[in-house]
Amino acid sequence: MNPFEAHPIQAQQASPPSCARTLARLLCLLMIVLGASTAGAQSFSKDIPQFDVFAGFDGVIPESDWFPVTCEVRNEGPTFLGTFEFHDNAMGGGLLRELQIELPTGTLKRFSFPMFTTTRYGSQYSATLRDEKGRVIAQTGTLQPRFHISWQSYLMAAIPSSAAGMPTFPGDPSRSYSSRPVAATARLQPEAVPDNPISLEGMDALYLNSQRAVDLKEPQTEALMSWLHDGGHLIVGVDAVVDVNGVPWLKGLLPGSLGSVRTVEIGNHFDDWLRDMPDAPVNGGPVNPNQIYRNLRAETPFDEASIRTIALTPVNADVELAIDGAPLIVSQRQGRGCVTFLLFNPEQEPLRSWKLRPFFWARLNKIPGYLLQDQSVPNQGYTGVDGVVGAMVDSKQVRKLPVSALLGLLVVYLLVIGPFDQWWLKRINRQMLTWITFPCYVVLFSVLIYVIGYKLRAGESEWNEMQFVDVIPKGSQAELHGTTYGSLYSPVNARYELAGEQKYAALRGEYLGAAANRSIDGHAVLKADQYDAVVDVPVWTSQVFIGQWVDDGPMPYTASIKRKDVSNDFELAITNRELPADAPFRVALGGRIYNDFKMPAKGATATFALPQGGGVRIADFVNSASREFYAAANQRNQGFGSDTARFSLRPPDATMAISLAGAMEINQNNNNYNYYGGRFLTPGHLEISDLLRDDFAVVMVWCENYAPVKPMNQFRPRRSSRGALMRLAVPLNSPEK
Repeated sequence: MNPFEAHPIQAQQASPPSCARTLARLLCLLMIVLGASTAGAQSFSKDIPQFDVFAGFDGVIPESDWFPVTCEVRNEGPTFLGTFEFHDNAMGGGLLRELQIELPTGTLKRFSFPMFTTTRYGSQYSATLRDEKGRVIAQTGTLQPRFHISWQSYLMAAIPSSAAGMPTFPGDPSRSYSSRPVAATARLQPEAVPDNPISLEGMDALYLNSQRAVDLKEPQTEALMSWLHDGGHLIVGVDAVVDVNGVPWLKGLLPGSLGSVRTVEIGNHFDDWLRDMPDAPVNGGPVNPNQIYRNLRAETPFDEASIRTIALTPVNADVELAIDGAPLIVSQRQGRGCVTFLLFNPEQEPLRSWKLRPFFWARLNKIPGYLLQDQSVPNQGYTGVDGVVGAMVDSKQVRKLPVSALLGLLVVYLLVIGPFDQWWLKRINRQMLTWITFPCYVVLFSVLIYVIGYKLRAGESEWNEMQFVDVIPKGSQAELHGTTYGSLYSPVNARYELAGEQKYAALRGEYLGAAANRSIDGHAVLKADQYDAVVDVPVWTSQVFIGQWVDDGPMPYTASIKRKDVSNDFELAITNRELPADAPFRVALGGRIYNDFKMPAKGATATFALPQGGGVRIADFVNSASREFYAAANQRNQGFGSDTARFSLRPPDATMAISLAGAMEINQNNNNYNYYGGRFLTPGHLEISDLLRDDFAVVMVWCENYAPVKPMNQFRPRRSSRGALMRLAVPLNSPEK
């Protein structure tokens, strides 16, 4: 054999073992590194044995409203400063919420913050805990609610003394909100009750057994009182006198003093009370919405039983149910809300086994019958007023190209690259030049389109704010509950800083319904009950950011309404303390709205007559003012079209119509209403027409270039504007404070 031929063969035989050993060493080293990092992650994860995140009221999330997110973290390892991140996965982006928390060794931290539902379908959330270096310490999978409820549904949370005493409503509350509104209940543990009133806004009522009242901490009761005065319904089941007298905040709500315990025969009193459910007007709903109550049949064993009750002499309260002169259910107004005391324990016998007990809770909450059974319901609608307000605050610098102009430009482009190019190249006998002329046409029209876009959309940075502010008297001061709509126009790709510096503040995006085709991008750092946010706004676009807040301050104005004589004429006395003079205002009273009023000078008082039959019907005012709402809201979601719809919205009329949107008559001969299906979806507490059915009048003042709190923007725009609708609910025949 030739040695020169044998050498390569020997070399080939010796080489593979050397490469294999080298590769094996590298693989072993890689496995050691990966194993060490994995072992380190696993050992550190053992330091966090508990990372629980709960979204909603016991897993129930209301559509287009606020709900609490609660997290519990246990740290058994070294102390570290963690970053909690919460993300809305359904938006495919959206606002990332961050919260800095210190986790000492051997501690369990519990915290919560408000979250808003911005879509109609598919709410999905995720949570992550990171350390100081940004490493993931704990993480949840996809968090989905137990079920949703539609914006027209009713939600009562409950803190019973035991799981067996949990209130329920008739029907199946687990139905998807996409089908119809429902009445639902959700159980809360005392330690999980939020201490931020914004988190409670999605809850219509709260049942509290007096035995659990002592478990609530002061921040929680403060949030409950704020929620109550803003329109909540607190139901207290009294088990013992000491439960109420031993809790100062609860005793302060009691309309009188509790006395001795007595036993009374039930008889037919509860049956009569159930059947006496009044028919509230339901716009577009069933003719007899509460017929289900009147069809209830008595249960003989229950009627023959007796009930243990606690004596009370009511003071300025309404007695809803009494037996032999002994009050069993008493209610009293608290601000815009109501507190109801059950002078018996509804979790004990005989109510505990009463077959009509679900209807008892429904009747107590005045839930209309159409929410309890399968019958026609008012049109749910899908057009949110967020889009209407967004049309008013959006920058007017952004103009849209009409579809006809776009089609015309396309036709010209096709004619140029086709017949025109062929004609003139054939005329000069240079057909081969089309390889040069065609790219030139593309470049020319690209430049033309850019110039058109620049002329239509380029401008200066702009921030516009519009606020809906509810003024709630709080002694000599006021508690202000506000919703701030801010529109930011950016002439470049940039990041902007926003902040909520009120006592309680939260940030959200627009409610987008089923068409969740856009969201706000950025992150918000939560600080106690405030936030600092950094948001990304693309070039030549205008985005809307919505802040919800609660703050204390001076009363901006006061008002009283009294009946003048035996007729139905009323007289309004209003005192201006902080608002601009001559600001226009309207008064909604009963089924009518009175306008053409002007605020007096600061410090002055003026009186105005509100004659019976004066003004205009609220339904007529809302229908007229909202005639452009659908066009404006839908026009914002279109890339092309006319700008006339949004320009025709007058803020004083539009904001007041939004406040009374529930009075809209949806069954009328108008193409807009018939086509879009009627009722507007009003997030949160924007819609306040229900107050008019509870012996309230509403005084609404539109203030141009005014706001009672600091703006959200932390940057200086070239252009800006502000406006606020101040809303004060005034009890009829009430003294001015």
